[in-house]
Amino acid sequence: MTALSHINQPHTDRPDANLPDMRQPNLNQPDLTQLWVANWPKNRSDATLPADVLDQFAARGMVLDTCLRQLCVATGRPANASDRALSELRPELELHFGVDAYRYALEIATGLHSAVPGETNVFGQFKKAWDSARRDNEPKSVSRIAPWIHQLINDARSIRRDHLQDIGGASYGTLVRRLLSPRRCDRVLFVGAGDLAHSILPYFESFEVGLWNHRPVATAPGSVARLFAPEDAREAAAWTNHVVFTTPPDERNELSWRTWLAGTRIVSLLHLGYRRGESARLYECSQSYDLDDIFELRQQQAGIRSSRLERARSACADAALELTRDRVPSGMARLAIA
Repeated sequence: MTALSHINQPHTDRPDANLPDMRQPNLNQPDLTQLWVANWPKNRSDATLPADVLDQFAARGMVLDTCLRQLCVATGRPANASDRALSELRPELELHFGVDAYRYALEIATGLHSAVPGETNVFGQFKKAWDSARRDNEPKSVSRIAPWIHQLINDARSIRRDHLQDIGGASYGTLVRRLLSPRRCDRVLFVGAGDLAHSILPYFESFEVGLWNHRPVATAPGSVARLFAPEDAREAAAWTNHVVFTTPPDERNELSWRTWLAGTRIVSLLHLGYRRGESARLYECSQSYDLDDIFELRQQQAGIRSSRLERARSACADAALELTRDRVPSGMARLAIA
């Protein structure tokens, strides 16, 4: 049997941590020292909490169940004499207490521990988990945890707005859209109807999209507003503002499209089949890009993304420390389970 009282909780590193606090306490503020978070990583497909432990955790607070983890946010004692021995739990269980529990739960809610850091889905899952807890738990249990969950949701929303808005990813679709930067009223033509085109098209749903292929396309994807027949390439060239070639290099195809685009007013052109500035040599367009430009943009975005994620992590830590008013010790324990 593993006793939680044996878990060490490190004291704060602040030099003034032991000085008396001369401010009047807020009697209406819940006790942050009672907040705890249990994180159960799903390292394997069957790595879920035992049902009885999950039920006991859920009864004390809120349980978030995602593809990566089961997370309990609760108040009071994580375990008592009637609980299953924590040492019986097979994977490693991570416990956070006090200010560290709040920081960690906030990082989860903002998506900082997701497979794609900064993604938004987990925030929606967090709010749905709270809706379920309010519906299923005893009112007394809900009232104890409610102030912390409400604060977590408000802080997560603020941090996402200030640091993670439109952070996006490094998919081809995201990078192509950012490179071309079309206006809402612009028309974007995709040349080629293969897998690459289909993977990028969903990122252009906000624009008027056309599709041309050298062979007839039976059914156009839902995001395509204009499907041009193979013989209507010249009409497609005159219709568009931006062109995205998703086809491999083909001298005959390039010569034809160079003729069709001559004299049109296209704003930008991207050819994903070429590298090292070859598309600029082939097509007369002031903003002509190729695959190397996509790679360069990805490197730039990676640096920006990393910086914004780091600022978001700092904001989570600051939000947790703000709640302590320099009075609440923090600690984190990792319980190794056999």
